Amino acid sequence: MIILVDAYNVLKQVLGKKTVSDSERRCFIRKLGRYAKRREHKVYCIFDGGFYEWVSKEVMNGVVVIYSGMGHSADDYIKEYLRKNKLSDILLISSDRELRVFASRLDVESICSKEFYEIMKNRLSGNAGQEKYGQVRAIKLTQNENEELDKLMQGASNVIQYKSQDFVNNSKKRARRSFTLSKQEKKIIKILKKL
Repeated sequence: MIILVDAYNVLKQVLGKKTVSDSERRCFIRKLGRYAKRREHKVYCIFDGGFYEWVSKEVMNGVVVIYSGMGHSADDYIKEYLRKNKLSDILLISSDRELRVFASRLDVESICSKEFYEIMKNRLSGNAGQEKYGQVRAIKLTQNENEELDKLMQGASNVIQYKSQDFVNNSKKRARRSFTLSKQEKKIIKILKKL
């Protein structure tokens, strides 16, 4: 899978500030590199601007780092890349509504910056959120800080197993039929499995 990262959007969302230092940028690229290697994804990390007037690329820690060029935005580069490669298996990482709508029109899936960062962090720390021996580990997708509740939920996800009754819809119309997911829910599950 190709993961296209709207880099400053992710960093500013995660860090909660308007400016990003070079060391924060390098640290993020290192994490992306470890994540890409572990999950065997190809990652393109696109930044606004750069040192030149034209698009420049370099590979850092296995991540293709792209600068859109002075006076050009990462959004424009991402839109052009999506137009040219819309048939590829691409996932856009951005919280930019306009970019996500654009990607959706091309049938390219996207995920919010904070959600992706949490998934990446969990994968790198070994909390993979994958099924093991019939159990499912929890993935935290919010920024709410309640350490006690987080520990409780994580502990519960380690011991509670899904039962067939959990997937049965009890409505009168669908009694005794399995629960079916909406198209959107199926897409989200497909994305999360790939990540």
